[in-house]
Amino acid sequence: MFKKIKSKLAAGKTWVHENLFLAGLLIAAGWFFWPAMNFETPEIAQNVYDQRARNSMSMDMAVAEESMGSSVRRMAMKSIAPPVAGAEDFDPSLTDRKIIKSGNLSIEVPTPEAIRETVESTIKSLDAYISNLNSWEVRSGVLAYSFTVRVPSERFEEALQKLSELGLKKSESYNEQDITSQYQDTEAQIANFKARRDSLRDLMSRRSDSLSDLLAVDRELSSVQQQIERLERTQKTRDNQVAYSVINFSVQPEPQIGDVANPYWSAERSWRQSVNDLIVALQNIADRAIWLVVFAPIWIPILIAIWLFRRWRKRRKQ
Repeated sequence: MFKKIKSKLAAGKTWVHENLFLAGLLIAAGWFFWPAMNFETPEIAQNVYDQRARNSMSMDMAVAEESMGSSVRRMAMKSIAPPVAGAEDFDPSLTDRKIIKSGNLSIEVPTPEAIRETVESTIKSLDAYISNLNSWEVRSGVLAYSFTVRVPSERFEEALQKLSELGLKKSESYNEQDITSQYQDTEAQIANFKARRDSLRDLMSRRSDSLSDLLAVDRELSSVQQQIERLERTQKTRDNQVAYSVINFSVQPEPQIGDVANPYWSAERSWRQSVNDLIVALQNIADRAIWLVVFAPIWIPILIAIWLFRRWRKRRKQ
C-alpha cells in the first residue's frame, strides 16, 4: 500500500515538474495583462455612450451649418477664437503697438508674515492691485505667500525692481507678447461686420412681401450683431491686458532645520496609510484570484490540452 502511495506521489511530482513552469507562465501572463483589459462598467459604458452622442450632435451641427451656405456665418465662425500672437506675427512697420507684459518674481525673507503689510503697501504705491492671494504652511506657524499683482504697464519694470528689494531674490522671469497685428486684424473684422450690419438693417427697413426673406435677414442680422459683440469683448480684454501687466510674486521663508515637505507628518498617520495600502494590495490580489476562477473555463482547458499533448508525445517516444 505504501509502495502504491509512493508511486502515485512520485507520478504527481513528475507531473508537477513537467507542467509547473507552463502553468506559472500562463498565470503570470494573465496577471500581467489584467490591468490592460478594458472591462466596461455601466458607468463607463454610459459615459462612452454620452460622448458618442455629443460627437454625433457636433457632426450634425456642422452639416447643418454647412448647408446654410451663409458667407457671414462662415466668417463669424472663424473669428470666434482670436489667433495667439507669436514671433511670426511681428510687424515692425506697425505703430501704436499693443504689448502684453508679464513676469514672475520670487523672494526669500526671514518672516513672510511680518513683510506682508510692506508688500501690500508697496503694491498700493505703484497704483497696482492684488487680484489673487494664496498662502500655505511651510512649517508649523510659518506661512508662505503668493500674490498675483496687476500693475500699470508703464510701471511694470519699476514694480519688479521695488518688489525684488523686499528680500533675497531667488528667481525672476519677464515676458512680452506683441499683439499689434492681431489687434488690428480684429478691428478690421469689426468694421466689416458693422458694414454688413448696416446693409442688413437697410434691407430690413425696406418693404417685402416675403415673410421668409424677412426672417432670413433677421437671422443674419442677429448673427452679425453677436459676432460684433464677441469681438468687442475680445478687444476689451486685450486692452485690459495691455494696460495692466501681471506679476506673479511669491514670498518664501528662509529654510531652517526641520523644514520638510509635509509639516503634518506623524507616525500614527503613516501607520494608518500603510495599513490602508496593505488592504488595497490584498483587495487587488483577491480581484486577480477571482479573475482566475471566473476565467477558469478558458485557461484550464488550455492546460489540459497541453498536458495531453505532452503525454501523447512522451508515449510516442517510448
